[in-house]
Amino acid sequence: MLELACRIGNAAMIAGWKMGSARCEPGASRQALNWRTVRVERPDVAAHFSLPDGDDMGFVLLTEGPVGDDLLLNCSAPGLPDQPVLIRLTQSSEAQAQLALHTKTTPPHVVLDILMGLRPFTTLWNRLVCLLSPRLGACPQARGHLEWVAVNPTTGEGVLAGWALHQPSAVLWIESDDGQIFRLDRAFRTFRQDVLDAMPSFGSPGQKAGLVAHVSGLHPGQRVQLKLLNTEGLWTLGEATSTGLSDDPLQTARQLFGIETPLADLQARFAAVDHAVLGPLLRRRRAAWAEVPVDVQALGPVPSSPLASVIVPLYGRMDFVEHQLLAFSSDPVFRDRVELIYVIDDPRLNSHFRSYVTALHQLYDVPLRWVWGGLNRGYAGANNLGAGIATAPYLVFLNSDAFPCAPGWLESLTTVLRDHPKIGVVGPRLLFADGSIQHAGMEFRYSEAFNIWTNHHPMMGLDPSLDRRRGLTLVPAVTGACLTIRRSDFEAVGGWNTDFLVGDFEDSDLCLQMRDKGLQIAYLPEVSLTHLERQSFRLLDLDAFRQRVTLYNAFRHQQRWRKLIESDASGHPERPTA
Repeated sequence: MLELACRIGNAAMIAGWKMGSARCEPGASRQALNWRTVRVERPDVAAHFSLPDGDDMGFVLLTEGPVGDDLLLNCSAPGLPDQPVLIRLTQSSEAQAQLALHTKTTPPHVVLDILMGLRPFTTLWNRLVCLLSPRLGACPQARGHLEWVAVNPTTGEGVLAGWALHQPSAVLWIESDDGQIFRLDRAFRTFRQDVLDAMPSFGSPGQKAGLVAHVSGLHPGQRVQLKLLNTEGLWTLGEATSTGLSDDPLQTARQLFGIETPLADLQARFAAVDHAVLGPLLRRRRAAWAEVPVDVQALGPVPSSPLASVIVPLYGRMDFVEHQLLAFSSDPVFRDRVELIYVIDDPRLNSHFRSYVTALHQLYDVPLRWVWGGLNRGYAGANNLGAGIATAPYLVFLNSDAFPCAPGWLESLTTVLRDHPKIGVVGPRLLFADGSIQHAGMEFRYSEAFNIWTNHHPMMGLDPSLDRRRGLTLVPAVTGACLTIRRSDFEAVGGWNTDFLVGDFEDSDLCLQMRDKGLQIAYLPEVSLTHLERQSFRLLDLDAFRQRVTLYNAFRHQQRWRKLIESDASGHPERPTA
């Protein structure tokens, strides 16, 4: 007798019982299906017919798809011809699955046998594993522990950290208190010597016991259990209550980057775990900026047709503004034909900047505007805010700690773009305060220590006389400390990429966006500025966290531009332009 014929996800299940030598097996079908038959004791059937036992009277036939709507079943009994029966499969509910494999009639070892023959985490596997009760006591073959589970309540994206030592054939997952299953077969695994030292009977040298995984769909306060299925049964290895992650990407990054992982493995972990949590937060942050009021102020007459808009973001300190205005005041082109825009990107500066810059304007008489975006947007977001109110055909992005060495620097940079339509971005030579080279174009180098492509400043720290290049030179990228670009090209690519943390790789990303559009990047050694380099960032005192932020940004940068970066590495040396 057939009791159930249904489809569960991408699998089919036929269940029922038979007596004596009767047979019931799948017939030929259009699909090449591999069927498994599991014999089941049916004491309920035996009791109904007053038989001594129900050994092997029950059966369950299982196959995994693709399965059509109809299946042919061959039924036979001694002395009777085969009876092919056409069965219409129904879509199973969980109640139907439990009817077929109810623990009252199906011993747990039968359910376990079925599970061990199925692909883990299919719809059928997920439903059947719920029929097993975890075994009591400690698992003889495995140990595990959940150290931390946290989730952002807004996005539902979260992370778990812990460890597990188990046989390769075992299946590992976490399960929430409402029955959701979160697979861990794609979790990031890392070496944990502390775990191997504490559990020498369970581990083997070099085994990756560490466990870091992205989970989606939990919420703070949920209880979760670390579960394992092996040939001995279902086991609970550990449990924890999920906590909350901040909506602030930087604060969440602090929590995530605090999970100990070898630096050489971080880029693989970022791909498997961290970006799935941070990416939605970065996108939400960017979308929220549009709702924040923006305040724009001006001092002095803005040129009616400026040659260029110079955009300077301010974070952490504003005392460099006076040094810049002093240099700008002695440059006739700058005073008469430049739109100077300071972007306040630090709430701590906003209340004091008005009186400070008003006094400087009275002293140096350089017209300027400043904009306050209502919150900290980061380097890329601040630059985009300034560009949004700029009116000139050329945009010059300048760090607050960069100062021109002589007048005429800006006109030289914009002339390059005017005379060379194939060049999309141009940057000058930047010098340290001691006169040595800080920037002479950027290139990309692969770091074996971190397994990732990084930005490199060739000739950094050398005397400028050792830079033999003369005139406009094509390079892979230039720094954002002083970068000139056409406003039309800038707008065409959507501006600075705001998917990075704190302030790294945005400049090379912008250069690579230009190159992806068929434009070139140029370095002009005849123009020099002094750059004190990251004086504002040093106030953040990020130490090890800062290193991990840089590695995360390098990962994001490599995700976007690996092919283009590797094409540089295959042999495209710096060369002068035609």
